[in-house]
Amino acid sequence: AFIFFALNKFFKNNRGTAGVVAFAISLLLVYGINKSGINLDFLYNFISYNLGISADFLFLFLLVAVAIFVIYVGTQKGWRNAFFVIGGILILLSIIVQESERATLLILGAIAVIIGLFIRGKEHHINRHRNN
Repeated sequence: AFIFFALNKFFKNNRGTAGVVAFAISLLLVYGINKSGINLDFLYNFISYNLGISADFLFLFLLVAVAIFVIYVGTQKGWRNAFFVIGGILILLSIIVQESERATLLILGAIAVIIGLFIRGKEHHINRHRNN
């Protein structure tokens, strides 16, 4: 978000170019961190041992945070967009998880996208009848 904000000012409010360049820079940063072999286990150890937060609580916290985010997107931008976002996230996560969990995430993501398409079709059908 910070990279996008800075590039949006640099490209004079050309959001498309700023978004593509910010995404490319973010991807290269993550790739560089992964290729350099930096061990991020210290972060998990810091959270779990020094702060006293267990992995189960952290998982529950992330689950609640994602649920709140979905409800927010659903109420602000429409439920169709919320299902598209969740479906897209699940499909992207299916690329990076273990083989045993890949099919489950892919199926759940596809179901969420199909629900979003169904809601879109229903909204289009309702709006078409309102105009007549």
